[in-house]
Amino acid sequence: MQVVDFDLGSPPEWLDAWHRIDVEVALETLPGLEPPSAAESRGELLGELGWRRRGLAAIDGGELVGAVTFQEPLLEDLDMAYAWMLVDAAHRRRGIGARLLDASRELLVPDGRRRLHSSVLVDSPAAAFARRAGGRITQIELSNALDVTALDLPALRANAEPQSPYVLASWVDACPDELVAAFADAHTAMDDAPRGEPADASAWSVDRIRDQERCWADLGFTILTVAAIHEPSGDVGGYTQLLLTGRPSTAVQEDTGVVRAHRGHGLGLALKCANLLALVEHSPQIATVVTWNAESNKYMLAVNEAVGFRVRSRWEEVSLAL
Repeated sequence: MQVVDFDLGSPPEWLDAWHRIDVEVALETLPGLEPPSAAESRGELLGELGWRRRGLAAIDGGELVGAVTFQEPLLEDLDMAYAWMLVDAAHRRRGIGARLLDASRELLVPDGRRRLHSSVLVDSPAAAFARRAGGRITQIELSNALDVTALDLPALRANAEPQSPYVLASWVDACPDELVAAFADAHTAMDDAPRGEPADASAWSVDRIRDQERCWADLGFTILTVAAIHEPSGDVGGYTQLLLTGRPSTAVQEDTGVVRAHRGHGLGLALKCANLLALVEHSPQIATVVTWNAESNKYMLAVNEAVGFRVRSRWEEVSLAL
């Protein structure tokens, strides 16, 4: 078995195998939910301004039997990387994960990465592997799902109106030019989201927003965004985004954040309700929305529960010193 570089230029059969294993693992760990699309699996390897994405593949007889992909921040948190490691069910318990982890250290440490983060299902073989490797649990994450077909649309409409002096703006895909600078500034809202370990303040700019949009467009994703505009200042006080990634009946909830100076006005609930209404109108075939939240993020969990999200599984965010 060889461990080799893995990227979007790798042989198509390796990329196909990566998606097949990604689906296999999702069906194991998130039963009852639609697995990731081929575009989502490819997205693990598509770089953008804020992230370098690459990977390592375990190749046996010319076949990809396991791989690990990395997201390496380029504008903040330069000492860490996020990893997603998958091994084909037919090839497990052969030391492939350990080989990939050793090769990960050799790849990442020379670039100054000292911490490797990932998420594993609680009480799973992956969690046991992370413990044996020296991984430390930094926080618990919850996988949540919403049955869109059961939404109370009149209640959503009633909750989708923010208090004055806020108004909502919505768009599909690219942010309007007149809002993009304020929208970039609003991404600091996510700096306060619960994290397992201290992290740098995020560095968002118009260029970074546009490059992220380019990345999602390259993958064929559709982005539904709602933002709360503070009329006296023109600031974006908060925002939420849903991604249509190619799953036939599932949308993926991306960030929902309210800037600290604009909290306490019910914007989180208004934003989510408004974007779910936009989703129903734009893509009526969508029956499920999936999202992830830190278990300690009581405010956002309360908003999600009020809308109708329900917890499906518990995950450990783990950190491994390289």
